[in-house]
Amino acid sequence: MKISCEREEIKNITPVYNSNSELFRIWRKFDAGCAFFSTLALVSATLDYETNYPGDRTYSNCHDNFIRREGFRYTTLLLTLLSIFFTILRFIYKSLWIQTMQRLNNIKWSPENFSDKIFVQKRNLALEILLLLIIPYPGMNINVSIPLRVEEETRITCYTLAELFYCVMFFRCFFIIRSISNYSNFQDEWARMGCKKYNTKPGFSFAFKCLLKTQPAFMISLLFMMVLFFTAIIYRVLERPLDEFSTFYNSDPFIPLWFIFESMSTVGFGDIFPITYFGRTVSVFAFIVGAAILSLLIVKLQDVTTLNNSQKQVFERVSLSKTAAAFIKAGIRFYLAKLKYRPGHPVIFRRYFELRKVKKEFSRIKAMNLIIDFSMSESIFEIKNNISTAHKQLKDCKTELDRCIELVKSL
Repeated sequence: MKISCEREEIKNITPVYNSNSELFRIWRKFDAGCAFFSTLALVSATLDYETNYPGDRTYSNCHDNFIRREGFRYTTLLLTLLSIFFTILRFIYKSLWIQTMQRLNNIKWSPENFSDKIFVQKRNLALEILLLLIIPYPGMNINVSIPLRVEEETRITCYTLAELFYCVMFFRCFFIIRSISNYSNFQDEWARMGCKKYNTKPGFSFAFKCLLKTQPAFMISLLFMMVLFFTAIIYRVLERPLDEFSTFYNSDPFIPLWFIFESMSTVGFGDIFPITYFGRTVSVFAFIVGAAILSLLIVKLQDVTTLNNSQKQVFERVSLSKTAAAFIKAGIRFYLAKLKYRPGHPVIFRRYFELRKVKKEFSRIKAMNLIIDFSMSESIFEIKNNISTAHKQLKDCKTELDRCIELVKSL
């Protein structure tokens, strides 16, 4: 009867599990589609900026070309609408997947908790759509005048609203990183079950940390390259209108790229510096992010170069044997020198100082091994103590058993 009940339960769970796996694959594909089309829209916006930037642009005059090619902007709008479409589908299928996961894990939420979770998901969806809608639209020729302090004078600098929206579009790199984390092993149903078991909140943050732990070289390189190129482009857009006050010529894309690389590497040669407030803000952001990435790199290199306990014991044992052999060799050479030369000869003094140097190194290595031996001897002593205690208890039990046997025989 028990076996038949278990088989019936498995039959009931199997369709739910298959549906859950299918929903997981679908919403993950929609998430990848959102990242793909949003990245293509960013590329189209970049081509629009590069092809339509006026050659006679000055800080006070940001007029557009009369014959502006709007094709790239229409392409950007179309790709953005596709990414929004995939984002909505991702939200729908992920909600269905979460509900199926609840059935598998026998989770029963109260109406209040369920409504709160739906509200959070809808809020995140609204924020993502709002971020995707910030693009340079076709026909957007609005100018924004910003006072900037340049060469001890306040100059009214002109930017186009399309340029500022183009800079905001680089926050779409979040979709790329999220899509990569979703295709890892730390976002599927098994990972969710493990998070439930150990009371850990699953999500993008958990998957990103796990990827950083398992694939540090790939994740650190990806973060560094994305921040480097995207920040360099934003810096170029913000500093380029003031090229007439600078000798760096930010219209050359390699100048901003080199400056951001200097900032992220925390070197800062000082050969290039920003003029605008926006450029300075971007450079400070690049410095902070670069310092954080370099810190992660140093931590991972430390983990690679650190010996574990067994490797440390082998290293110290080999070092002790090598220094012991060198100590014996130096002692023999000193003894032979005393036999061969008269007292006070320079060779004797040289052999003596060599012996002292090797003896000092041998004492240091021996002290390190004594620490290991002491820690190991403590463990061995504790084991021996437990064995002796158990042996004593067995002996007392045997004595008591013999006494009981004698008592029974007397009866």
